[in-house]
Amino acid sequence: MKELFEAAENKGLKVVFGLEAQGHIPTIESELKRWNDNNPYGNDMTYCKAVWEGIGKKIGWCSFTAALSYFEYLNKKQDDS
Repeated sequence: MKELFEAAENKGLKVVFGLEAQGHIPTIESELKRWNDNNPYGNDMTYCKAVWEGIGKKIGWCSFTAALSYFEYLNKKQDDS
């Protein structure tokens, strides 16, 4: 694995991990807004498994990992304010 990262670094590539680092937060928030705006029942779709399955496919992440990471992001954001 070390060799892979060194090879990427030598070519000027940067490997990043995390929703924020990979730029997925706007995509997630856009998808959550789309689902919430189009929900005729008015439920908060943030906790819907089907929503996160779609988000996971869209960003190339496991849906559970994406949801967990997003909720951790929200908690950190709230703690920082």
